[in-house]
Amino acid sequence: MACKRTLEKWGSSLLCAGLLICGPASAHLPELFGREYMRVDPQDYQPPDDLDRSRTLRPPLAAESATEEQVRAEEAAAGAYGAGIADPLINLADLQLERGDVDDAVASIRRAIQLVRINEGLYSESQLPLLRRLIGIYRDHGHYAPLGDTYVHYYRVITTGGKPVQSEQLPTLLEYLQWERQLYATRNSDTRRAHLLRAYDTNQSLLQQLHDPGADEFVSLAMSQLHNLYLVLGERPIATLGGELGRDDQRLLAIQRIAEGKGRRLLEECIALLESSPPRQQADMYRELGDWLLWNERPRTALQAYTRAISLMREAGAKEELASWFDEPAELPAKQALWSPIHEENGREPVVVEASYEVSRKGEVRKVVVSSADDDQDWQASRIGRMLRESHFRPRIGEAGFESGPRVTRHYRLIGTN
Repeated sequence: MACKRTLEKWGSSLLCAGLLICGPASAHLPELFGREYMRVDPQDYQPPDDLDRSRTLRPPLAAESATEEQVRAEEAAAGAYGAGIADPLINLADLQLERGDVDDAVASIRRAIQLVRINEGLYSESQLPLLRRLIGIYRDHGHYAPLGDTYVHYYRVITTGGKPVQSEQLPTLLEYLQWERQLYATRNSDTRRAHLLRAYDTNQSLLQQLHDPGADEFVSLAMSQLHNLYLVLGERPIATLGGELGRDDQRLLAIQRIAEGKGRRLLEECIALLESSPPRQQADMYRELGDWLLWNERPRTALQAYTRAISLMREAGAKEELASWFDEPAELPAKQALWSPIHEENGREPVVVEASYEVSRKGEVRKVVVSSADDDQDWQASRIGRMLRESHFRPRIGEAGFESGPRVTRHYRLIGTN
C-alpha cells in the first residue's frame, strides 16, 4: 500500500525549526545532499551489488600452467628476486583474473611490484603501471581496505624527490582524492576528518606540483579542490563546537575561514584560463561560479555569473541545454557525483523515494510531499523529506532573475541506511 506524507509543517530538529524561521539554510550548516542522500533516475537505478558475493573459480588454463613454469624457470636461473620474474608474474595475474581468482592475481601483482622495488629502487616509476592495475582490481572487486594504501603508494612514487607531476599521471591522482572524500563521507568515526584534510592538502600540493599544466589539467584539479571546499564548509562550523579543539579541528577551522574566497579565486582562475575556449565550456564554469556564490549566500553576485553563463550558452546556440540548466530548480552542489558512495553501509537496502516540492525564488523548499512503496519503507521517505527541507537549492532562473516554481517531482535514495 502506497504511503504519502506532507512535510510542510514538520520540524525534524531544533536545527530544522530554526531554518523554518530564518529562511534558507546557511552554507555553513551541515550539507546533506550528496552525502546523506542522492538523486537517482528510477529507470536506471540498480541496487548496489554485493561485492563480497562468492565467486566460482574455473580450473587453471593450460596457458596459466605454462606461465607458472616460466616463473619457476626464472627463479631457478636468477634467484627468488631476479628482475626477469616480474613480467611472467604480470602475465600470470591476467590469466588468474580471467578465471576469477582475484586473490592469486593480487598476490602475483604485489610480488611483481616488490621485485621492481628491489631491483630498481623503492620509488621506481616502473611500478606505476602495476600500481594502477592493482588499484583497478581492488576497486572492481570491493577490496577497499588495501585500496587507500595503494593510492598513497602511487602518490609517493610520483612525488618523492620533488619530481613534477606529469599530466598523464593526473587521472589516477584525481581518483585518489575522490577516494579520500568517499572515506570522509561514509565513515562515522573521530578520524573521518583526517581523510578530508588529506584530500585538501594533497590537492593543494598537486596544484603547485603539476608540470606545465594546460587549462584542462588545471581545471580538473581546481574542481577537485572545490569539491573539498564544499565539504569543508558543509561541516558544522568548527567555531561553534566549543571546548578544546583537536589538531584536525583546528586545521578545518583555519580552512573554513578562507574557504569561500579560495573557492571563488579558483573558479575565477579557471574562467581566465578558458577565455579562448568554446562558449559552452566557459558557460559551464560561470555556472559553477554562480552555484558556489549562491551556496555561500551571495545571490546578487551569483546572478551576475548565471547571467554571463546564459549569454554564452545563447552564443553557442545551446538553447535546449540552457533550458535543462535553469528552467527548473537544482540541488546544490549541482554536481551529482560530488560524493559517489563506496558501498552500502550496514542496514536495510535503500529504496527509491518519490518527492514532490516547490522551490521559492530564495531557494526555500516548500510543500514537500514524499511517497514510498509501502509502510515498511516509510521511514526512508520521511527522512529524505526532512533533509530536502535542510538542503541548498538554486531556484529557477528566468528573464527577471530568480523565480519561484515550478513544482517538480524527483526521486532520491539514502546513501547507506544506518
